[in-house]
Amino acid sequence: MRNSLILFGLLFCSAIAEAQIGNIFKGDEESDTIFYFALDTFNLTARPYHNYNYTRYTNMVNRVYPYADTAIQTLRKLEAMQFDKKKNEKKYKKTLEDSLRNSFEETLKGLTRSQGAVMIEIIERTVEL
Repeated sequence: MRNSLILFGLLFCSAIAEAQIGNIFKGDEESDTIFYFALDTFNLTARPYHNYNYTRYTNMVNRVYPYADTAIQTLRKLEAMQFDKKKNEKKYKKTLEDSLRNSFEETLKGLTRSQGAVMIEIIERTVEL
């Protein structure tokens, strides 16, 4: 859609445009009026590739990716582990949660909601939950 709008602009709007306004039918000399004037030229240019949203999300991913990578590695290790009993698994998960909370809680509290949403999206796409 964007390419077709740019093509339209380049083909039809960038050249000098001329317009006719008035009665275009032949009639008697007194009542026949044709107005003619040339429009100014203008150029259409595309927006820069690095627009605001692209830069914003790039900065979010750069800030959040180390935490997401740590979470992905922890989840993969947890999936690979096998436990004898549910009790042992539950106990291990609780100790793991406590250790992760102690090491990352303060830094993750400083994230905005949108940064948290981007981090969760990265984790979900990588782990395929």
